[in-house]
Amino acid sequence: MEPNTGRLDHRDALELAETTERNARAAITPSNRFVYATWAIAWPLGFGARWVTAGDDPTIDASWAGNLIYSICVLAAVVVTAAHYARRARGVTGTSSRIGRNWALAWITAFAACITTTAGIGNVVTSDAAMDLIAACLVTFTIAVIYTAAGAVIDDRTLYLTGLWLLATCGTAAIVGPYAHLAVIAIGGAIGFTAAAVATPEQR
Repeated sequence: MEPNTGRLDHRDALELAETTERNARAAITPSNRFVYATWAIAWPLGFGARWVTAGDDPTIDASWAGNLIYSICVLAAVVVTAAHYARRARGVTGTSSRIGRNWALAWITAFAACITTTAGIGNVVTSDAAMDLIAACLVTFTIAVIYTAAGAVIDDRTLYLTGLWLLATCGTAAIVGPYAHLAVIAIGGAIGFTAAAVATPEQR
Protein backbone atom coordinates (compact mmCIF):
# COMPACT_ATOMS: atom_id res chain seq x y z
CA MET A 1 0.00 0.00 0.00
CA GLU A 2 1.33 3.38 -1.00
CA PRO A 3 1.61 5.93 1.80
CA ASN A 4 -0.79 8.92 1.76
CA THR A 5 1.38 11.88 0.85
CA GLY A 6 -1.45 14.38 1.25
CA ARG A 7 -1.05 15.55 -2.32
CA LEU A 8 -4.04 16.38 -4.52
CA ASP A 9 -4.46 14.65 -7.84
CA HIS A 10 -4.92 16.88 -10.89
CA ARG A 11 -8.75 16.71 -10.77
CA ASP A 12 -8.92 17.75 -7.11
CA ALA A 13 -6.38 20.49 -7.67
CA LEU A 14 -8.36 21.86 -10.62
CA GLU A 15 -11.61 21.78 -8.64
CA LEU A 16 -9.95 23.55 -5.71
CA ALA A 17 -8.57 26.24 -8.02
CA GLU A 18 -11.99 26.78 -9.64
CA THR A 19 -13.72 26.98 -6.26
CA THR A 20 -11.17 29.48 -4.99
CA GLU A 21 -11.62 31.62 -8.11
CA ARG A 22 -15.43 31.56 -7.80
CA ASN A 23 -15.27 32.57 -4.14
CA ALA A 24 -12.82 35.38 -4.91
CA ARG A 25 -14.98 36.72 -7.73
CA ALA A 26 -18.11 36.56 -5.59
CA ALA A 27 -16.35 38.54 -2.86
CA ILE A 28 -15.37 41.41 -5.15
CA THR A 29 -18.25 41.41 -7.67
CA PRO A 30 -21.33 43.44 -6.77
CA SER A 31 -24.54 41.42 -6.46
CA ASN A 32 -27.09 42.77 -8.91
CA ARG A 33 -29.75 40.60 -7.32
CA PHE A 34 -29.14 42.32 -3.98
CA VAL A 35 -29.38 45.77 -5.57
CA TYR A 36 -32.57 44.91 -7.46
CA ALA A 37 -34.12 43.44 -4.32
CA THR A 38 -33.23 46.57 -2.35
CA TRP A 39 -35.05 48.77 -4.85
CA ALA A 40 -37.93 46.31 -5.17
CA ILE A 41 -38.62 46.94 -1.47
CA ALA A 42 -37.78 50.64 -1.16
CA TRP A 43 -39.46 51.79 -4.38
CA PRO A 44 -43.09 50.75 -3.77
CA LEU A 45 -42.86 51.70 -0.09
CA GLY A 46 -41.62 55.20 -0.90
CA PHE A 47 -43.87 56.02 -3.83
CA GLY A 48 -46.76 54.13 -2.27
CA ALA A 49 -46.52 56.34 0.80
CA ARG A 50 -46.62 59.41 -1.41
CA TRP A 51 -49.57 58.02 -3.34
CA VAL A 52 -51.85 57.50 -0.34
CA THR A 53 -51.01 60.86 1.23
CA ALA A 54 -50.94 63.15 -1.84
CA GLY A 55 -53.65 65.25 -3.45
CA ASP A 56 -56.64 67.28 -2.28
CA ASP A 57 -58.51 64.20 -1.06
CA PRO A 58 -55.84 61.74 0.09
CA THR A 59 -56.51 58.30 1.51
CA ILE A 60 -54.43 59.29 4.53
CA ASP A 61 -54.32 62.98 5.35
CA ALA A 62 -50.66 63.19 6.33
CA SER A 63 -48.62 64.47 3.41
CA TRP A 64 -45.66 65.15 5.69
CA ALA A 65 -45.51 61.47 6.62
CA GLY A 66 -45.68 60.40 2.99
CA ASN A 67 -42.87 62.77 2.05
CA LEU A 68 -40.76 61.59 4.97
CA ILE A 69 -41.23 57.89 4.21
CA TYR A 70 -40.54 58.49 0.53
CA SER A 71 -37.34 60.43 1.24
CA ILE A 72 -36.06 57.83 3.69
CA CYS A 73 -36.78 54.91 1.34
CA VAL A 74 -35.22 56.44 -1.78
CA LEU A 75 -32.17 57.86 -0.04
CA ALA A 76 -31.63 54.61 1.87
CA ALA A 77 -31.75 52.64 -1.39
CA VAL A 78 -29.27 55.03 -3.02
CA VAL A 79 -26.87 54.78 -0.06
CA VAL A 80 -27.16 50.98 0.10
CA THR A 81 -26.53 50.69 -3.65
CA ALA A 82 -23.51 52.99 -3.61
CA ALA A 83 -22.08 51.42 -0.45
CA HIS A 84 -22.51 47.91 -1.82
CA TYR A 85 -20.60 48.65 -5.01
CA ALA A 86 -17.91 50.63 -3.21
CA ARG A 87 -17.49 47.93 -0.54
CA ARG A 88 -17.19 45.06 -3.03
CA ALA A 89 -14.50 46.94 -4.96
CA ARG A 90 -12.59 48.04 -1.85
CA GLY A 91 -8.98 46.96 -1.88
CA VAL A 92 -9.22 45.75 -5.47
CA THR A 93 -7.21 47.31 -8.25
CA GLY A 94 -7.86 47.45 -11.94
CA THR A 95 -11.12 47.46 -13.90
CA SER A 96 -13.33 46.00 -11.15
CA SER A 97 -12.26 48.68 -8.70
CA ARG A 98 -12.83 51.52 -11.18
CA ILE A 99 -16.25 50.21 -12.18
CA GLY A 100 -17.31 49.92 -8.54
CA ARG A 101 -16.16 53.42 -7.65
CA ASN A 102 -17.58 54.98 -10.79
CA TRP A 103 -20.93 53.27 -10.35
CA ALA A 104 -21.20 54.45 -6.75
CA LEU A 105 -20.15 57.97 -7.75
CA ALA A 106 -22.68 58.00 -10.59
CA TRP A 107 -25.52 57.17 -8.21
CA ILE A 108 -24.55 59.79 -5.65
CA THR A 109 -23.86 62.52 -8.20
CA ALA A 110 -27.02 61.83 -10.20
CA PHE A 111 -29.23 62.06 -7.15
CA ALA A 112 -27.48 65.16 -5.87
CA ALA A 113 -28.17 66.78 -9.24
CA CYS A 114 -31.73 65.45 -9.15
CA ILE A 115 -32.36 67.04 -5.74
CA THR A 116 -30.90 70.42 -6.69
CA THR A 117 -32.74 70.44 -10.02
CA THR A 118 -36.03 69.66 -8.29
CA ALA A 119 -35.41 72.47 -5.81
CA GLY A 120 -34.66 74.89 -8.63
CA ILE A 121 -37.81 73.94 -10.52
CA GLY A 122 -39.80 74.35 -7.31
CA ASN A 123 -38.79 78.01 -7.20
CA VAL A 124 -40.57 78.75 -10.47
CA VAL A 125 -43.46 76.26 -10.52
CA THR A 126 -46.40 77.42 -8.43
CA SER A 127 -48.67 74.39 -8.86
CA ASP A 128 -48.21 71.71 -6.19
CA ALA A 129 -49.64 69.06 -8.49
CA ALA A 130 -47.26 69.96 -11.31
CA MET A 131 -44.30 70.06 -8.94
CA ASP A 132 -45.16 66.64 -7.54
CA LEU A 133 -45.41 65.21 -11.04
CA ILE A 134 -42.08 66.71 -12.08
CA ALA A 135 -40.25 65.56 -8.96
CA ALA A 136 -41.51 61.98 -9.11
CA CYS A 137 -40.87 61.59 -12.84
CA LEU A 138 -37.41 63.18 -12.54
CA VAL A 139 -36.32 60.61 -9.95
CA THR A 140 -37.69 57.77 -12.08
CA PHE A 141 -36.06 59.16 -15.21
CA THR A 142 -32.69 59.56 -13.48
CA ILE A 143 -32.57 55.95 -12.32
CA ALA A 144 -33.89 54.71 -15.67
CA VAL A 145 -31.16 56.50 -17.63
CA ILE A 146 -28.41 55.19 -15.32
CA TYR A 147 -29.67 51.63 -15.73
CA THR A 148 -30.21 51.85 -19.48
CA ALA A 149 -26.82 53.44 -20.19
CA ALA A 150 -24.90 51.12 -17.89
CA GLY A 151 -26.67 48.05 -19.26
CA ALA A 152 -25.88 49.07 -22.82
CA VAL A 153 -22.20 49.76 -22.08
CA ILE A 154 -21.45 46.59 -20.12
CA ASP A 155 -23.85 44.45 -22.17
CA ASP A 156 -26.03 43.53 -19.19
CA ARG A 157 -29.42 42.56 -20.67
CA THR A 158 -31.32 42.62 -17.37
CA LEU A 159 -29.92 46.01 -16.37
CA TYR A 160 -30.70 47.41 -19.81
CA LEU A 161 -34.26 46.06 -19.94
CA THR A 162 -34.97 47.28 -16.41
CA GLY A 163 -33.87 50.76 -17.46
CA LEU A 164 -36.14 50.66 -20.51
CA TRP A 165 -39.04 49.49 -18.35
CA LEU A 166 -38.52 52.40 -15.97
CA LEU A 167 -38.37 54.84 -18.88
CA ALA A 168 -41.71 53.48 -20.10
CA THR A 169 -43.07 53.75 -16.57
CA CYS A 170 -41.89 57.36 -16.34
CA GLY A 171 -43.49 58.26 -19.67
CA THR A 172 -46.77 56.60 -18.73
CA ALA A 173 -46.83 58.36 -15.36
CA ALA A 174 -46.27 61.74 -17.01
CA ILE A 175 -49.20 61.16 -19.38
CA VAL A 176 -51.53 59.94 -16.61
CA GLY A 177 -50.77 63.06 -14.57
CA PRO A 178 -51.37 63.98 -10.93
CA TYR A 179 -51.83 62.17 -8.69
CA ALA A 180 -52.31 58.83 -10.36
CA HIS A 181 -48.73 59.14 -11.59
CA LEU A 182 -47.56 58.05 -8.15
CA ALA A 183 -49.52 54.81 -8.42
CA VAL A 184 -48.10 54.14 -11.88
CA ILE A 185 -44.55 54.73 -10.70
CA ALA A 186 -44.99 52.71 -7.50
CA ILE A 187 -46.51 49.69 -9.26
CA GLY A 188 -44.38 49.89 -12.39
CA GLY A 189 -41.16 50.21 -10.43
CA ALA A 190 -42.07 47.35 -8.12
CA ILE A 191 -42.78 45.09 -11.09
CA GLY A 192 -39.57 46.06 -12.89
CA PHE A 193 -37.19 45.65 -9.95
CA THR A 194 -38.83 42.44 -8.73
CA ALA A 195 -38.66 40.89 -12.19
CA ALA A 196 -34.99 41.89 -12.44
CA ALA A 197 -34.20 40.37 -9.04
CA VAL A 198 -35.92 37.11 -10.01
CA ALA A 199 -34.27 36.99 -13.45
CA THR A 200 -30.78 37.62 -12.06
CA PRO A 201 -29.02 34.38 -11.06
CA GLU A 202 -27.53 34.21 -7.59
CA GLN A 203 -23.76 34.54 -7.60
CA ARG A 204 -21.90 31.48 -6.50
